[in-house]
Amino acid sequence: MLFVVFAAHVVADTADEFDDFDDDITFAGLSLEELMSIRVTSVAGKEMDWFTTPSAMYVLTAEEIRRSGHQSLPEALRMVPGLTVSQTSSNSWAVSARGFHSRYANHLLVMIDGRTVYDPYFSGVLWHKQHVLLEDIDRIEIVRGPGATLWGANAVNGVINVTTRPASETQGLYLSGVTGSRYNSIVSSRYGGEIDDDTHYRVWSSYRNVEPFREAEGGDFPDAWDMTHGGFRLDRQGDEGVLFTLQADAHGSNRINQRTQVADPDGLPFALATITGPGRTTGSSLLGRISQDIDPHHGWSLQAYYNYNDDVANTGFRNQHHTTDLDFRHHFRPLDRHEVVWGLGYRYVTDNIRSTDTMIVDPTRRDIHTASAFIQDTVTLVPDWLSVMVGSKFEHNSYTGFEYQPSLRIALTPTERQTVWASVSRAVQVPSRYNTDTTTVVGYFPFPPPNDRMLFRSNPDLESVSMVAYEAGYRVKLTDQVAIDTAVFLNRYRNMITVDWESFQWANGGTATTYGVETTTTWRPAANWRLDFGYTYLRARSEDPFAISPSPRHQGHLRSFLDVTDDVELNTALYWTDRIDDLDIASYLRWDLGVTWHVTQNFEFSVWGQNLLQSRHTEFVEPFLQGGEAQVPRSFYMQATMRF
Repeated sequence: MLFVVFAAHVVADTADEFDDFDDDITFAGLSLEELMSIRVTSVAGKEMDWFTTPSAMYVLTAEEIRRSGHQSLPEALRMVPGLTVSQTSSNSWAVSARGFHSRYANHLLVMIDGRTVYDPYFSGVLWHKQHVLLEDIDRIEIVRGPGATLWGANAVNGVINVTTRPASETQGLYLSGVTGSRYNSIVSSRYGGEIDDDTHYRVWSSYRNVEPFREAEGGDFPDAWDMTHGGFRLDRQGDEGVLFTLQADAHGSNRINQRTQVADPDGLPFALATITGPGRTTGSSLLGRISQDIDPHHGWSLQAYYNYNDDVANTGFRNQHHTTDLDFRHHFRPLDRHEVVWGLGYRYVTDNIRSTDTMIVDPTRRDIHTASAFIQDTVTLVPDWLSVMVGSKFEHNSYTGFEYQPSLRIALTPTERQTVWASVSRAVQVPSRYNTDTTTVVGYFPFPPPNDRMLFRSNPDLESVSMVAYEAGYRVKLTDQVAIDTAVFLNRYRNMITVDWESFQWANGGTATTYGVETTTTWRPAANWRLDFGYTYLRARSEDPFAISPSPRHQGHLRSFLDVTDDVELNTALYWTDRIDDLDIASYLRWDLGVTWHVTQNFEFSVWGQNLLQSRHTEFVEPFLQGGEAQVPRSFYMQATMRF
């Protein structure tokens, strides 16, 4: 490993500068002490130290994101053990946790500043639309495993919670420009100011123009795209700890190039026609939140947001929906050893779907209501040693009616350097409009009546998929320079949505089991050097091959953050993904390498090479959807950043 040899040489040459290793020094990112004391909210519903959280949680810090070289939110998630991130084309990603890997994976809940961003048509995430300035991200909390007790249905295999920094921490002018072999241009700007001592704001914008991937057979894949984003945030700090936040964003593009395959009425039975051309998207959101932290054990928040999206595929299929969401949460300490958090929520989605000849949605308009309540109590059984977290979510939705999603978590902290935890949880995945209301034409018969269609039908009577997860984990700070975090899990799924071949429609009935291990090690060999190693093992089994989608069995990464001098950084990473036999996708090893020069206090310049070991490689294929194999190319780019 050339970068390890080089890094060791640099560390040896600069050893005299760092003879007195101090764990509080923040060269190469946060120290181990700072990493362990990061405050998170995604499991307890209130702030607690990440190190003692009874869950398989990983936190991506702002510094890790900046030094990774990644230029989008899904790409940054490659750094998380237990997540599988594959790029299926230049403008689409498949992101999943603990199996069920697909571009349209629907077992993962994603939130940005408390706003849920999944698409209600298929209950998954269209990642090319999810953009915030990476510069403004405070942290990304990733819960691997169920988070349904706090966050509700579809938080089955994991929760990704993106939190941006308050406006008071993004003051001044920020400008960034990226250009290279893959990115024609990424231009970002942000300005933050203050209205008075208690009121701060920021406005931001971003534009990206991205080159196409390569065909496996040669030539360009038709997936070049561009996108414009923008938004603002206003924070006001009131009296007695009251904080008011108002934020909005919008995006749009008329050039999301796609290749789509549909049934061909003029060809042989089950022949496919290929449609190539641009899709388009527009959307916006508005969020308001008022909260008060009266003391560390007592506080509340009230949040409301509105979200609008209008997506048109190159086939003419149109998915337009409006979402209104209300959420109230309150945490308090009724007794000395009890920390209770409870909440109420209501979500209303209304949509308008325009069908095509091969995808027929009936009814075209639908109103979807979800009302929910939850309560969770963290009980300290033995102070500073043993605690139990127990609670449940209760929901009523328009698809399956009443659902309950309980969890029990135990945390043992025998010393300040160790946490042992275990949990058992139940979560559900609710059917979507795609399952209950969409009929797909899969072929045409050439005999009378002419072009008679073969239909794969929806099923409005589907029930929810249920999953029971058994998890355990161990975190340990071995020395002041080495920390290890390991989790094991066993998930059992029932009532899976699969294919009923007799009626040729969706049906419940499949079962599946997944199990595995996820581990990450952080090592600080010197004050100016940090190494992260992660490994994931995953097995998925089902008697019905249509109940699960294939995922790689082994994944691993090795990242290095090195401060060569006070002004020069050497950042590099290896990402390894095992082959996927069912899709005939070969294993690949990706190497990213970048040098960042802090020219002045206000100006930073970076040069990056990505996917350096191969000219191109395949990460995931959807042969019946995109009609070909798009391959991720080797690429180089330069980035200039100014902060004033």
